Amino acid sequence: MSEARNVRVGVIGVGGMGACHARNIADLGGSELAWIADPAEEAGRALADELATRWVPEGLDVLDDCDAVVIACPDRFHAAYTLAALDRGVPILCEKPLTVELDDAREILDREVSRGRRLLQVGFMREYDERHIQVAETARELGEVRHVRCVHRNTNHSTDHLTKDQVRPVAQILVESVIHDIHSVRWLSGREIIEVNTTVVEREDKPRFVVLTCKLNGGGVATIEFDDGAAGYEVSVEVSAERGNVVAAEPVRALVRSDGAVSAEIGDDWFSPFLETYRVEMRDWLDSIGAGEARGPSTWDAVAAQVVVEAAIRSHQSGLAESVDLGERPAIYRRVA
Repeated sequence: MSEARNVRVGVIGVGGMGACHARNIADLGGSELAWIADPAEEAGRALADELATRWVPEGLDVLDDCDAVVIACPDRFHAAYTLAALDRGVPILCEKPLTVELDDAREILDREVSRGRRLLQVGFMREYDERHIQVAETARELGEVRHVRCVHRNTNHSTDHLTKDQVRPVAQILVESVIHDIHSVRWLSGREIIEVNTTVVEREDKPRFVVLTCKLNGGGVATIEFDDGAAGYEVSVEVSAERGNVVAAEPVRALVRSDGAVSAEIGDDWFSPFLETYRVEMRDWLDSIGAGEARGPSTWDAVAAQVVVEAAIRSHQSGLAESVDLGERPAIYRRVA
C-alpha cells in the first residue's frame, strides 16, 4: 500500500498571519508548503527562502498547483480569492473577516452551497484557544445559557497618538475586531443574536469604546465591550447559565516585585498570546482535509457574524436597537449532534 501524499498548501499573504500559517504548514506533519503568494517581493522571497518553497506575486495564477489554500491577505481581497478557490473545489482556510462587504460574504455562501458540501473554514480561532474551550465545555454542564459577556481590549489602533483621519471608524472596528466577539457569543451560547444595540463612546472625536448589547433567541442576552485604546491587549469571556457561571482563566504571567509594588506584564501584542492556538487550528484544518470536509467555523458562521455587524452599524447610526434577520441556515451548515 502506498503512503498517503502530503497535502500541498498554498498561502496567499505573507504578513503576520500568513507567515504564521506558512510556518505551521511547513512544520506540521502531513502537509507541505506548495507556494506563498504576495506582491511584496522582498518579504515574499525572504519567507520562501526560509521555508524552502517558491514565491509568486499573484495567488490566482497558481491555485491549480495546490491541494488546499490559506487566504491571509488584506481583508478587501478575501472575496476574490475565496470565490476562485471554491470554483476549483479546493479546501480553504480564510482569515476573518471572510469579507468586508456582506454581499460578498453572501455570494461566497451561495457558491459553496451550490457545490453541495463545505470547503471553507473561517479563522475564528478562539474555538481552538484553550481558555475559551474550557469556558465552552464548562458552560455546557451548567445548563441553559442566560448571559455571555465578552471583553476585548485592543492597543493596535490606540486613539491617543493618531489623527482623526488615521483612526478606524466604528464600522471598521466592528468588522475587523468585534466580529471575533460576535462569533464567540454565538459559539458559546449556541444561540443566534436577534437584536443589537450599539453604544459608542468617543474621545476627542475618535471612537474609543464600542459596546454591543444583544438579545439572543430563547431569551438570553449578551454584552460585548471593546476598547480600542487600552493599556494592554486582553481578551476575556464569561458565561452565566442556569446553574452557575464560568469565567475564562487569566493568562499565566510572571509577577514582578519592584519599587514596593507587585506587577504583571499585560503586553500590547494581539498575536503572540495565540501562537499555540493558531498551531492547533492549523492541525485541525489539515486533518479535516484528510477527512474530506471542513469542520471548523463555517461560511454560515462568518455570514451570521457579518449580519450582526451590519445591524450594529445601523444601530450606531439610528441610536436604536436594530433587529437581526439571518434567514434560514442552509442544510450543509446544520451541525449533527
